[in-house]
Amino acid sequence: PAGWLNDPNGAAQRDGVYHLFYQYNPHAPAHASIHWGHAVSRDLVRWTDRPIALRPDADGPDAAGCWSGVLVDDGGRPVIVYTGFDRDWRTTTCLAYGDATLDVWEKDPRNPVIPAPPDDLEVTAFRDHCVWREGGAWRQVIGSGVVGQGGAALLYESDDLVSWRALGPLAVGDALAGGPEEWTGTVWECVDFFRLRTDGTTAAPEGGSGDPHVLIFSAWDAMHTLHAHVALGRYEGDRFLID
Repeated sequence: PAGWLNDPNGAAQRDGVYHLFYQYNPHAPAHASIHWGHAVSRDLVRWTDRPIALRPDADGPDAAGCWSGVLVDDGGRPVIVYTGFDRDWRTTTCLAYGDATLDVWEKDPRNPVIPAPPDDLEVTAFRDHCVWREGGAWRQVIGSGVVGQGGAALLYESDDLVSWRALGPLAVGDALAGGPEEWTGTVWECVDFFRLRTDGTTAAPEGGSGDPHVLIFSAWDAMHTLHAHVALGRYEGDRFLID
């Protein structure tokens, strides 16, 4: 309607209606005070604005912005998994729960559900989510980067979307040959990970399936320039082996 928008988030279809959320600043045409805007459509062409889905909480882990994330269906309950950005420039993982219309959202009082990256890694960033069901559990990758190596996608697992176990990096860029200005960059953001089936369709990741997998990300180089990349490879155990 007015202000700023970027990054489509939480694309979904429910009861024949397409829902699209997006990064949105209703106050000014600037990347600040990021909310989640919301629009709906029946044909993907004509869109109707809906109420703002997520707003920063003045004293919360998202006080400086509700950054990018995804919408998942947890047994019929809509759940947004998003990055909270606080006033100390920290990024964390937060949850919000929706009603049947996807218009009304309530944040989890336990936020942030992932308060920091793993202690054993020195990371360059920690934001943006791709979440799926696999082997009876939830898994997600978070965009990141490992200092001295390059961009990375960090893998987590959970039984309930609230308590998450760090499984280590799903993949890490190899910048040793030419430094972090190489294609792997210093940070991977807007990560997406999925499986290519033999019939040409896509599906949620499945380790050991034999199907090729795809990791899409936007890489920051040493000059803070963004480049979009598509990596093909094999998903085995807790690692993605890039071909």
